[in-house]
Amino acid sequence: MVPVNLDADGVIRGVQYHDGRLEGVLVDGDAAYLCVRSASGNQRFLALRDLFDICMDGFRRGNIILNMRVLSAAQAKADSAVGAKVSEKLFRELDSLHVDALVFVLDSSYGADVLALCGRVEISDVGTSLVVQGREARSPL
Repeated sequence: MVPVNLDADGVIRGVQYHDGRLEGVLVDGDAAYLCVRSASGNQRFLALRDLFDICMDGFRRGNIILNMRVLSAAQAKADSAVGAKVSEKLFRELDSLHVDALVFVLDSSYGADVLALCGRVEISDVGTSLVVQGREARSPL
C-alpha cells in the first residue's frame, strides 16, 4: 500500500472512485480497510491507519461513492461543514485534534457516508486481496 495522492482541497486523486462502489469495511485494531470498486470494476482497498475514531452511516447494498477527501486538522478546521460532521458524528471538536491528525470523509450519492479520524491513509494496487486471519475467541468469564 502507498499513501494516497491528494489535491490542494484534500480530494483523493489518481484513483477512479466517482460513481464506484463502497463494498465493505473492516475495522481491525487501529486500522480500518475500505473496499472500493471503480465503475469499471477495478477493486482497491483504502487503509485508514492509526485509526482514532470512525463512523459509518447508511451502509446499503450498492453504495455509490460521490467523493472522498483526506483533510489535515488545519484544513478541517477551515471547513465548517466538516467541523459540524465531526462534532455530530464523532462527538469531538476540531480544536482538540492533534496537529498531525487527518479527517477522512467519504460522501456517497447513495448509501454509506464514512467519517474517520486517523494518522495515515493508504491505497492498494488494483486487484489486491485482503486476508483476515481468524482470532481465537475467548470467554470473558
